[in-house]
Amino acid sequence: MQRNIIESPRIVPKTAPLDFVYTDVEGGRFRIAVRYHANSGRAVPYELLVTSLDPAVELTQAVLRRLPFRQFALGTRDPLKIPQKAEILHKRRRMIAQRNEPGSRGRNRLTEEEINETIAAFYEAYQIGQPIVKRVSRSLEIPISTANKRIMKLRKEGLLPPSRQRRVK
Repeated sequence: MQRNIIESPRIVPKTAPLDFVYTDVEGGRFRIAVRYHANSGRAVPYELLVTSLDPAVELTQAVLRRLPFRQFALGTRDPLKIPQKAEILHKRRRMIAQRNEPGSRGRNRLTEEEINETIAAFYEAYQIGQPIVKRVSRSLEIPISTANKRIMKLRKEGLLPPSRQRRVK
């Protein structure tokens, strides 16, 4: 008795090296070379070579942290798509860092006029004993949550007095 054994077609992984020029956010140009070998039917990266193309740009820890190694080794094999993904990550990181800067509200920083208007509305409500956040919100025509965030930001910067929290004993 003879069995009919159907063999599945052997899948040969793409192990051709990936070689391209990567430009990071600060304009540094690097040659990236990734070498692969076949292991259990898949391409596995085994060598990653990063070379600076500009002699003035050193491979410091900060530069190496910005390079998206995982995308180079495991991501797409299309070198044109890798820098685009990396650039999106760098933009996101810059926006997060910008949000954490003192005196900023994300990308749109408070102007001097907004700061002065907020302080004036704060002290006006403070002097007549009205709810401060509501008064600031109404006088500046902004949402209550935005007024509260502005007041907290200005308190952190020392432009407004700290809140008097009543403690229940």
